[in-house]
Amino acid sequence: MPARSKSLLLLAALPWVAACANNQERIRLEAQIDQLRQQIDSLREAQQTDQAALQALRETLPTAVESRLEAAEHSSRRQSERLEASEQAAQALVRRLDDLDFKLAALGEEIRSLRQTVIQSRSLPLAPGAAPGGEPAGDDSNDSRKPDEIYSAAYSEYQRGNYASAMREFRILLNRYPQADLAEYALYWLGESLFALQRYPEAVAEFDRVLQRFPHGDRAPAAFLRKGLAYVEMNQIAQGVVQLQRLIEEFPRTREAEIARAQLENLGLKGGGG
Repeated sequence: MPARSKSLLLLAALPWVAACANNQERIRLEAQIDQLRQQIDSLREAQQTDQAALQALRETLPTAVESRLEAAEHSSRRQSERLEASEQAAQALVRRLDDLDFKLAALGEEIRSLRQTVIQSRSLPLAPGAAPGGEPAGDDSNDSRKPDEIYSAAYSEYQRGNYASAMREFRILLNRYPQADLAEYALYWLGESLFALQRYPEAVAEFDRVLQRFPHGDRAPAAFLRKGLAYVEMNQIAQGVVQLQRLIEEFPRTREAEIARAQLENLGLKGGGG
């Protein structure tokens, strides 16, 4: 075929080739557009889902936070109540331990003092015609007991809780041997017997006698303490506080002073110095 004929055929086919090319490009572009539309629709659906979830969260968040806060406050109140109950139980236990320590210390001192007194009384010679304690011989033919024997019997009755019998024996000792070395202890345990029977005014009177006759004796700190506690038991708080403070001032380094400080703190007052 001549070259001119071929050229004419090519020129005639150009529009058709161009049209085919344009259709393919159009199809490709439409396919891309469809994909983009699908992606946009998916994004819109996801956005709507997120907005719905966010709205639900906004609606429920205050309620959830408030509920958690209420639960936390309730738990805190319960913990505070348990803590307060534990502290009260601990304070009660401390008071019981203090009282037990006081009784044990008093018993130890009593035993020590009694032993010393017995040793001293046995080592002292007696004047002719005289009995221990300076009383004339034959003062009571029915009862020839020595001061330490009467005291031992009285204290045994006290330990058994026979306070009436103990008081009777302590008074026998005080009446018969008022100047005996054991007089201070007899006076004190007479007051303790009355305290145990809740006869607080009489107990205060006996503790006063201890402090008047033996202001610096072994039983003076304990007499101050028990006198103060007797006033507290009678609801005479001011008088009790005065006695406890005097104890701390005059005998600051004693065990009784420590108990007095704890008692003042229980009454809402400072325990004093020392």
